[in-house]
Amino acid sequence: MNITDLPTKAELEYPEIGDLKGIEKDINLLAKAYSSCGSETTAILQYIFQHYVFKDKDVADILMKIAINEMRHHEMLAEMIVALGGSPYYTNGFGGDYSTRCVYEGKDMILALNQNIKDETSGVEYYEEIKKQLSNPKLVQIIDRIILDELVHIDTFNKLIEYITFYK
Repeated sequence: MNITDLPTKAELEYPEIGDLKGIEKDINLLAKAYSSCGSETTAILQYIFQHYVFKDKDVADILMKIAINEMRHHEMLAEMIVALGGSPYYTNGFGGDYSTRCVYEGKDMILALNQNIKDETSGVEYYEEIKKQLSNPKLVQIIDRIILDELVHIDTFNKLIEYITFYK
C-alpha cells in the first residue's frame, strides 16, 4: 500500500470570503471553531506534534500536509470573524485563555490516529450544529467546504491505521 498519495483535502475550491454580514452570535460560533479544545488551532498543533515525533517519515509527511490544510481552515475562520467585525482571539471557547493542554501528545501512532479521528468527527459534528445557527448562508457555504476536508482527513487517518496495522 502506497500512502504518499493519500488525499489531505477535498478537490473542490474554497469559496471566497468577501464581504460578510452577520450577527454577534455568528462570531461566537466561529470563534469556538477557531480556537478552543476542539478547534482548528488544536488540530494544527496536534498534527504538527505528530509530524515531529512519528518515526515513519511517510506518515509524518501526511500529517504535516493535513496540518497545513487545517491552517487554511484557521485562516478562513479568522477572515470570517474579522469580516463580521470580530477579532480572532485565542480563547478556550468559554472566555478563558486557550491552552495547549487540549493537544493530544501521545506518541503511539495507532492511538494518536484514533484520537485524530475522534477529534475530526467531533469537529464535523460541531460544524453541522453551528450551520443550523448561523445567520448568513455564505457562512454555511464556507463551513460546508471545511467539512469536506475534515471528512477527507477522517478517511486518510483510517487508511493510515490500515497501513500501519497491515503493511508495516
